[in-house]
Amino acid sequence: LFQMAWMNTLFLAVCVLALSTLVGSVFAYFYHFYRYPFKKTLNLLMLMPLAFPAYVLAFLYLGAFGPSTTWSNYLELQGNPLFLIIVLTFSLTPYVYYFSILGLKNISQSEWETHRILKAPWQQFFKLNIWPKWMPFLISAQILVLFESLSDFGAASVVNVPVITTMIYKLWFDLFSFGGAVQLSVRYSTIILLFLIVELVFKSFQDRRLSTRRDPLRGELLKGPWAWILSGLALVYVGLAFLWPALQILLWALKGSQWSLWVDTLNGTWVTLSIGLAVGLLVVLFSSFLHLKLRELNLESKTWSILSTIGYSIPGSILAVSVYAMLVQGISEITTPCLVFGLIVALSYKFLTVAMRPISDTAYCLPSELLETSKILQVSHFKRL
Repeated sequence: LFQMAWMNTLFLAVCVLALSTLVGSVFAYFYHFYRYPFKKTLNLLMLMPLAFPAYVLAFLYLGAFGPSTTWSNYLELQGNPLFLIIVLTFSLTPYVYYFSILGLKNISQSEWETHRILKAPWQQFFKLNIWPKWMPFLISAQILVLFESLSDFGAASVVNVPVITTMIYKLWFDLFSFGGAVQLSVRYSTIILLFLIVELVFKSFQDRRLSTRRDPLRGELLKGPWAWILSGLALVYVGLAFLWPALQILLWALKGSQWSLWVDTLNGTWVTLSIGLAVGLLVVLFSSFLHLKLRELNLESKTWSILSTIGYSIPGSILAVSVYAMLVQGISEITTPCLVFGLIVALSYKFLTVAMRPISDTAYCLPSELLETSKILQVSHFKRL
């Protein structure tokens, strides 16, 4: 079973990475270089699948086409790794799409016009102008997709496909082997850290800053049936990844709307929102104070950036095992408040990297004179923030 989990995990990561890269990069390329029907609307809808976590998509498709429906004679979704790959591809493709657009925005209208006037081969223009500016963003998106697919727990649990993240909990709760769960977590973390080292090495050789272009590309009109074919394909993806799930979950909610169900789920909703707000506030405040202090001392945040990236790359199941192990070592009786506190700390560390980069860029835009004056006047950290 554990050998199957290792194979499923690697197969899942490779396939999701390949499919999301293919779909996201192709749509981003045509969005940037061409004009076609409903371009702006489809661009907005392409990012909407981020609103649905992968496990919600899996739940919706299983509920509509799973074992308890008439579709079960034709579709075998439960325990099917290919179905899990499709669900994760739907969920993670927007990352590749968005990052690719950020990279392709560095191609200016003047470069495009120069290429057309000189009638240079398209392969040469792609190799010399497009690919160097696109590649860093594309690889960043691929690494993000890789981390997300390796750390997925919810969708794999819903589909009932054994992967390493689900095996950690199986060892812990079903087989009552907390030590085995810790050992498996360490082995899996080692593999993920190897991917992280590759990402850090890549960062040191690539410049991810956007060019200061003044002439954004207007795009060439895509003529003939190809324009409608592209719009149709984009609509198919958006329909399967967002529109149909949104409609399905709305219909189910209206059909099964009972006051008792609303009251029963209200407590869980409140706890989820409270933990999310607490984590968001801690992450933003810590990042802000940290970067203001580093800015005052004229220091770089490279070490902190690496530490935060490590936190994001570690799957939630491994963080849960780590936090529980620390609580067991330090507290004789573990209560619910202790577990909630541990959960907030673990999630804050996992999502610290999300706030580090934008707050770092903002902090280094502040005039040094402003910071020096506030320091001389002995303004508190909170007021400076």
